[in-house]
Amino acid sequence: MPSSHSGNSICEPGQRTFTDAELDQRHHALMDQLGECYVESDLSGKFTFVNQAYCQTFGISAEERLGNSYKTIFRPDVAQAFREAYNKVYRTGETAKLSYSLELKNGKQAFIEQSISLRKDDQGKPVGFMVIIRDCFERKQHEIELMKARQAAEAASRAKSEFLANMSHEIRTPLNGVVGMLELARSTNPPPEQREFLEIAREAAESLLSVINDILDFSKIEAGRLELEEVPFDVAETIKRATQIMSASAEKKQLELIYEFAPDIPRLLLGDPVRFKQVLLNLLSNAIKFTPHGTIRVTGHAKKASDDNDKVVVHCSVADSGIGIPAEKQIAIFEAFSQADASTTRKFGGTGLGLAISSSIVHAMGGDIRVESEPGIGSTFHFHVTLEAAKHGSSRMEPPAVIASATAAIRGLNILLAEDNLINQKLAVGLLTRLGHCVVVAVNGIDALAKLKEQKFDLVFMDVQMPEMDGLAATVAIRTQEEATGPRTTIIAMTAHAIKGDRELCLEAGMDDYLAKPISSEAINAVIQRTVGAKRHHAVNDVAVVTS
Repeated sequence: MPSSHSGNSICEPGQRTFTDAELDQRHHALMDQLGECYVESDLSGKFTFVNQAYCQTFGISAEERLGNSYKTIFRPDVAQAFREAYNKVYRTGETAKLSYSLELKNGKQAFIEQSISLRKDDQGKPVGFMVIIRDCFERKQHEIELMKARQAAEAASRAKSEFLANMSHEIRTPLNGVVGMLELARSTNPPPEQREFLEIAREAAESLLSVINDILDFSKIEAGRLELEEVPFDVAETIKRATQIMSASAEKKQLELIYEFAPDIPRLLLGDPVRFKQVLLNLLSNAIKFTPHGTIRVTGHAKKASDDNDKVVVHCSVADSGIGIPAEKQIAIFEAFSQADASTTRKFGGTGLGLAISSSIVHAMGGDIRVESEPGIGSTFHFHVTLEAAKHGSSRMEPPAVIASATAAIRGLNILLAEDNLINQKLAVGLLTRLGHCVVVAVNGIDALAKLKEQKFDLVFMDVQMPEMDGLAATVAIRTQEEATGPRTTIIAMTAHAIKGDRELCLEAGMDDYLAKPISSEAINAVIQRTVGAKRHHAVNDVAVVTS
């Protein structure tokens, strides 16, 4: 560290004596060779030395700086920062960092970063400051460009999410009418030929819905927006449900579908039951699709994770006796839009996204997925996920599946339907009427609020996206009004939106349940069982359901 001397001299053996002034001169000559800007000042902040790099960077001569104080050279905010930094260095003896922007004499913008250290004499007495200065403008510009690029990417991601939400609504709303009207038409006892046509049309509509769901899921994964719930659920029961859902498809192809799970699976584990079941349904759907005859077997078992007693590794497999997958294609099938054979899509249909989505879900759940397969013999898909054991008394529990039946169905409810779409009005009224309920229609949230004041309803189905007042605003208004009136109206969102977060928005607004379109009589009956049935079980009356 350079020092300032007081008339002393230094004499080394065999060498002549150098005065303090000569030593300072030699030191400053060395600093002039330094590629970085270097400055010295006295304790009052007046410049006592500036090197050549400093003069070149700032476009000034040494004479313009020497003897001048930072207080008169720099603008007030920078001068204040200098003062605080110098005081800190003087008090503590520690190096201080300072950064500020500056416009040079040539009009160029600079972003200055400097390091300020205390300069002492031979006896260790402070005599001034040493400052190393860097112009980091290019680096700062790069950081600004990166920040702008990140902001642009985030804005694009938000725009994409909004687009997906709108497209989800715009596609699902008419599709809801198509699927629902086909269901109503089939319930009118049409002639056999017409029933066959209606069944084909219904299957085509459900295939279209499956494609839409895959694209939406993949878009969420691609945007990094795949989020998982963590609620207690019964893994064994979920495996059973997934198998039962696919049993009708297996029966059509005369395939034997078997499920089995070991007793070592804990009854309740914390995780996302919807996503867990989605993986199973994807694997079962593929197994049925690519198996012309034979058997499909679903198995499940669990073991404690070795590193954590609260963690459980659940392993599931889906084995089929289908066409199999060549060894060289077994990795590619987990990639988006990839299938083992380019002709597979034409022959069997599908988006080629199911396994890519399943792989992303499994990895997000702390697991892995793989396949064992041999062409002509069959395939076995294995996946494992790491879940946490549910604590006793967990408040949030996955609602049990409700299987609607003629004997168990709740009938005769007085229902308010808030829906602005004419087709969806006719569909919902038709489905609810056939389930034995009485329906009153409101065209928007304002109309729904007015009708709720006029009469009492057991259920209210309210569309989320409506003109004048949407379902979310109407729900908030209902909850606010109930704070004064007392009884709580049960509100269930039934919406064409299906992006992650829509369900949460509905629940946060005060709704009690959520049902995505397209709707069916089974889905409606199930949500009524889940809400009205639960309330009746607990002897609570006055229920309202909101649909969207």
